[in-house]
Amino acid sequence: ASVTPQNFGKLFSYLLDGYEYGQPLLVSNLVVNGTMRNVVFAATEHDSVYAFDADNYNNGVPLWQVSLLQSGETPMTDGPIQPYQGITSTPVIDPTSNTIYVVSTQTLTSSGTSTFRLNALDIVSGAQKFGGPVTIQASVPGTNSDSKNGVVYLTTSCVQRAALLLANSAVYIGFGGCHSGWLLAYGAETLAQTGVFNASPN
Repeated sequence: ASVTPQNFGKLFSYLLDGYEYGQPLLVSNLVVNGTMRNVVFAATEHDSVYAFDADNYNNGVPLWQVSLLQSGETPMTDGPIQPYQGITSTPVIDPTSNTIYVVSTQTLTSSGTSTFRLNALDIVSGAQKFGGPVTIQASVPGTNSDSKNGVVYLTTSCVQRAALLLANSAVYIGFGGCHSGWLLAYGAETLAQTGVFNASPN
């Protein structure tokens, strides 16, 4: 009864620096800059994370914005997502610790080497937490056509598309779009790798 064409529709839009493949996330009653707000979080393929006031557009400026790129890095430009491949999955938020977990993909300009990183950001300020970010690496014994000397390695030929999962004090990260899928686990407050699974190493 309350959702009608007369009172339902787009209220405003915010400008981002790249495509947003993941879903936006909302946290209600979060105190940011001394004011309690409903905050919407957005992550882009340009490796940026934004926090916006969900109810008040003001002048369109985010409450905070951070780039997950470090000096000498760009988002990937040679992946299946164009023109940039940075943050492709939906992040996950732990409301008990006020942390948003985000997987970014980046390329070191000098060498052209691409990596995945797990970032843990304070949802109030955007600052990195728990000693992050950490580079995501994984390998298992295997004999499939991608193996090298009996070992299969996770590479950025995979895409981190699946939404992140937070459960039992661990962040679970899925990778696909490559020879065989991967599922990794990291400690939510240590960012230490606690599990590696490859779906078809042989």
